[in-house]
Amino acid sequence: MVKNCINITDDIDKIESRKEMMTNATEFSLPYVELVFSVAVERDLTIPDFFGAAVRGSFGKQLRQLGCEYGIERRDCKGCPRFLACAYRMVFEPDREDISEARRNALAQGKLPSPFVLRVPFWRRAQLSPGSDFSYRLVLVGPAVVQRDVVLKAMINAVHSGFGIRSGACRLVGVHQVVGPGKTRGIWSPKRARVEPLLLLSAALDNKERRCGALVIRTMSPIKITAKGSRVSTLTFDILMRAVFRRLDLLGRAYGNGPLNLRFKPLLEDAAKISLVTEGTAAKERKIRRFSYRQEQEIYMDGIQGSFLFDGEVTPFLPYLELARRFGIGKGTSMGLGAFRYRELGGEG
Repeated sequence: MVKNCINITDDIDKIESRKEMMTNATEFSLPYVELVFSVAVERDLTIPDFFGAAVRGSFGKQLRQLGCEYGIERRDCKGCPRFLACAYRMVFEPDREDISEARRNALAQGKLPSPFVLRVPFWRRAQLSPGSDFSYRLVLVGPAVVQRDVVLKAMINAVHSGFGIRSGACRLVGVHQVVGPGKTRGIWSPKRARVEPLLLLSAALDNKERRCGALVIRTMSPIKITAKGSRVSTLTFDILMRAVFRRLDLLGRAYGNGPLNLRFKPLLEDAAKISLVTEGTAAKERKIRRFSYRQEQEIYMDGIQGSFLFDGEVTPFLPYLELARRFGIGKGTSMGLGAFRYRELGGEG
């Protein structure tokens, strides 16, 4: 559900003060910007094994080139005199100093969640020909919203670089902002001289009355979830909801109006009573590898992908699934993992 549209061209201090005012609200709320990039393919393009990692890597490289005054080859960002003000660092390596003291106190020690989400086609070694086209989405929260101008420029440059795969292979046709269910507005095109003002929207729980006795979850990309230190190999409903609650609670603490005010234990006990009726014939574990140049090692990103039918009283969980659908769940959401859709069955309202 979308609430509280704010013109993002307002002074940043005003935006931050409005966000701070929201901390006393009883409802969960998370300010965000969601952009859709439409791309045309102009030269043969061979997609690597993990397209999301290629998009994220190219985006990061372009962002660092735009924002770094001390050379992109510099590896020790923490020794940089502009560390706290750096756009690249704020988007790719967010620091606890980027958020208010109240939010720092609400978070356990550790890294902040990535302030952006990529939802890209999950292609594996695909071949795109001239004349074909595709689209993908970029969701911004927290410091990525503050750095929206340079973020948009970096993503435009990433497209024109062919996502680091083949320069000039792609052309950006347009950029739209999602402003409501099924609604978008154009903010950039090759013919426009400037970017149209963005709206800062607020994702909130949709508490409309409805009943649903069954649900189909379809993963749009592999979901990487761990439980008790081990990677999950099947998706039960309680495991799914535990990941949903964890994701929304962490984002709310870091970038929203606070944590989910829920009694998690009884909710998860009810979730455990919902049966996994069938796993779709395509449901399987996907083995994914990517090489991290920053860490100088190969990273394992294996996850679950497929369709899952759940039977039981799922109605109380629908508002949280709707929110998580936008922001993804599990690990790797900043490179396209953790995306899913759901379809209600046998419901009313």
